[in-house]
Amino acid sequence: MEKFAVTIGRSYGSRGSEIGIRLAERLGIPFYDKEIIEEQVKKSGFTSEYIKSFDEKRTSSLLYSIFMNPESIMLQSGFGQTQPVDLAIQKVQIETIREIASQGPCVIVGRRADKILKDSHETLSIFFTAEDKDRVAFVAKKENLKEKEAENKIGRMDRSRRSYYNYFGDGAWGEASNYDLCINTSKISEDTAIEMIMTCLKSRGLV
Repeated sequence: MEKFAVTIGRSYGSRGSEIGIRLAERLGIPFYDKEIIEEQVKKSGFTSEYIKSFDEKRTSSLLYSIFMNPESIMLQSGFGQTQPVDLAIQKVQIETIREIASQGPCVIVGRRADKILKDSHETLSIFFTAEDKDRVAFVAKKENLKEKEAENKIGRMDRSRRSYYNYFGDGAWGEASNYDLCINTSKISEDTAIEMIMTCLKSRGLV
């Protein structure tokens, strides 16, 4: 099996993570989500508080963070210069994702992994979406929320992910042209989605 990374972006409640887990099991390769990647980041010396404050759900911009909390956001770099903690953590996360992908085939969910790896690794980038009613039903059941609560959470999470992904200016979250494959899980079952991904990997000689 060639080295490659399947990178997954997803609208909230579209079952992208669940399909990613099943795909990794099918291929017999590691699956990396936010928690696992952050465990790697912690090894670089950042506190868990900083890691928790800088994740994919972060919606405030770097400038807003500096404006609101300038004392706590700066840290001393190894070159005798100060840099925002946000940028320092982002740098470590980029290095971590590249290191993970270099170890062998894997599935990585979120974290802008598609953009981070596009010029240095063989990737298959996928975006999962679904109709609003199906996402609401899925989130409400999974998280034991009322329908309106689930709807509100989906809106918040989608805005957060869009803000995080788009902040760096090298692509638009959820825009079809940014991905190799876009799948609507309201129209395509999980089993069929996995078979579609396997076909793409096979066509490129990766499996």
